[in-house]
Amino acid sequence: MRQSLKRARAGVLVLPPLFLAWVSGASEAATTRPVLALRPGPIDRPLSIAAADFDRDGYDDLAIANFQAGTIQILINQKDNTFAPAPQGPSGVGAAFLNSATSGPFDMVVTDLNPEDVDGDGVANTDDDCPNVFNPKDATGLQVDADGNGVGDTCEVLRDTDCDGTGDTPIDSDGDGVPEYDPGQMPPVLDNCPRLANSMQVDLDADGVGDVCKYSPDLIIVTTTQGGGVPFGAVRVRLNDGGGGLVGRPSYGSGVAPGKVVVADFTGDGRPDLTVAVSSVDVVQFLPGQADGIFGLTTVLQAGDGAQGAESGDFNGDGHLDLAVANRTADSLSIYMNPGTSLPTTPTTTVTLPPLSGPVVLLSGKLGPDPDLFADLVVVSQGRPVCVLGPKAGTECDADDDCVDPQNPGIGTCAGGAGSIQVFTGSASGPSPKCSHLRWPRADAHAPACCAISTATRRSTWRSETSRAAVCSSTRATATGRSQHRRCSPERSSPRRWRRSTWPVRPPGLPTWRFSITPTTASTSTTTTAA
Repeated sequence: MRQSLKRARAGVLVLPPLFLAWVSGASEAATTRPVLALRPGPIDRPLSIAAADFDRDGYDDLAIANFQAGTIQILINQKDNTFAPAPQGPSGVGAAFLNSATSGPFDMVVTDLNPEDVDGDGVANTDDDCPNVFNPKDATGLQVDADGNGVGDTCEVLRDTDCDGTGDTPIDSDGDGVPEYDPGQMPPVLDNCPRLANSMQVDLDADGVGDVCKYSPDLIIVTTTQGGGVPFGAVRVRLNDGGGGLVGRPSYGSGVAPGKVVVADFTGDGRPDLTVAVSSVDVVQFLPGQADGIFGLTTVLQAGDGAQGAESGDFNGDGHLDLAVANRTADSLSIYMNPGTSLPTTPTTTVTLPPLSGPVVLLSGKLGPDPDLFADLVVVSQGRPVCVLGPKAGTECDADDDCVDPQNPGIGTCAGGAGSIQVFTGSASGPSPKCSHLRWPRADAHAPACCAISTATRRSTWRSETSRAAVCSSTRATATGRSQHRRCSPERSSPRRWRRSTWPVRPPGLPTWRFSITPTTASTSTTTTAA
């Protein structure tokens, strides 16, 4: 792989930093490729990666979001544990100028936005005279077919074996015995999967594309800006041209600081819809999917403060995909239960998380034993910085200056928060909390003023926020299945000290992850300490 990348880079002119003119040139509705890049090459400050079979040959390829250059590079799997840049070159995802060098692509989602047009040329498979190769209509509204044989000229490729400048021998790249183009038959025959062996040419819907290569992965890319110095973010759509190249479609603006994009069929019409969390204005943009990689008018969904992470799943088991959004600043989850036609504009329910938890990433899936009708939700919280020691201990901060005691300048620092992972299980009424695993990053980090009980280990750890913390209670399971309560003891010394006690060993058979807890008020909430 290293040799391939060096060869690809060798022929690129490296320009001085001041000669960084405009980088992407064509409109979003056409294929866009950069004229210049900040640091030319197949990989340039990558910030996101995705794997999918972009050239539809049965092997997964890679898509790299180059944050610095504002491009997407497809690396084609060479089937020998190496990858090489796609011959189509990188695809631009926003203009770059001297004062704004990149649109900043930082996240990607892979999906098939237009299965009815696998090559993204705007002509449906059933009407395309070259359905597996990009072959758009010309100015006359027709695909080019000079000899009128019903096969587009783009697909009429033969090998020139006698070196006379004219192709004369059919090509069979996938070795399945079916030539990619066979003019010897009338009408001429095309391989319905030219890069993937398909000797039987199975095509149940008779659209000219073989069943084994119907999936043509497209990309949705989130950029921090719209390029050219515009501060607002954007969601950009790139369709697959059927062979690993990318074809542009209109982009969609977002507010400042776009977050997670979710692609799922929320309307039930069989087409992927699009949601993007926008943390700067505490909303979620919802765009219904249409044909050919196009999305409809934006509907705004109200979310909590600092909407950032998002994930879809059928949380209540009614057969319709719902949406969950992580509100980092509000320490909450916004749950939008889908009635079957679309998402509501306000949360169906809001789940309050422990203070200062800062949820940022959501994952969904069925974590329970089969049969499991409900999608579960995993919440990854980053934790927000808080003051340690001093009169402001336990309060949120951005820097040490926010925590300094004027009377004692040396006391009070701003420390990183406590990260956590929490599981919510799906139910008929939506996600409900299960036990969470939580680890304090270091001894002087802030922790809630209540016990943190571990169902996976034998320890209970707590810490008071002041020199004499209020008493709080927590619950653990006993071997008899009953609940036993134990109270936290107030600390009599510095708040920096941690106190530990040891519980009996967890009884055999008690699950470590799916041990139910009962949510209480924020000041006495129960959580679980990671091992």
